[in-house]
Amino acid sequence: MLPRSPGPLMVYFANCNDPTRENEFNRWFDTVHIPDALRTPGVVDGQRYTCVHVRLGKIQYMSAYTLDTSDFPKLTADLAAMRQAEAARGQWSNLIEVPFGGVFAPLGKRQENTTARRSPAAMLVVVSNCADPAREAEFHRWYDTVHLPHVLQVRGMLSAQRYKCVHQRFGQSGYMAVYDLAVDDFERLDHDLHRLVEDEKARGQRPVPELNAVVLSGIYAPLGGTRRRPA
Repeated sequence: MLPRSPGPLMVYFANCNDPTRENEFNRWFDTVHIPDALRTPGVVDGQRYTCVHVRLGKIQYMSAYTLDTSDFPKLTADLAAMRQAEAARGQWSNLIEVPFGGVFAPLGKRQENTTARRSPAAMLVVVSNCADPAREAEFHRWYDTVHLPHVLQVRGMLSAQRYKCVHQRFGQSGYMAVYDLAVDDFERLDHDLHRLVEDEKARGQRPVPELNAVVLSGIYAPLGGTRRRPA
């Protein structure tokens, strides 16, 4: 569901601060903001997503952009100039709130559920931080060798990919895990994931004290198609 790019992704989580103007917000995002972002050097394509099931934290929208640059300070400066140009034209929207976002790079290999054959319809996104920097290695070992393999056994899970934030722009979001889903019963999925966590605790396979400090967990579906930068 997210671009399977070996390079970095720029990811933002956003809300519209006035639900009565949601249509205006989406129209601005689709017709002004994304086209401007795609004209920014280093941005290849962009895709918007909407949250179809909240698990922890309420972030309605996510946008992800494939990058072909590693000069993130310049990219930040170019994006700031883009926003200033929108404001000068009277096209910047004060409806957008961005709690956190940054540039994320793949962390380790994608893990697949080899028994699943369906195409993904949505994705579970979990943004978290390691609660104890001194135990970062333990955190990653648990995530990669215990937690991801367990999650991929849950019905409807297709694949999993972890990301590390390599350039923070807003908020604090150190890591992101994205799971492709072929399921539409999100309540049942929640139940199965809760039972998985309880099983890990019962087997002594959860970090103690809890290292996985989750700041967002939700299920997101594509909102429109992927937009690419002009040729």
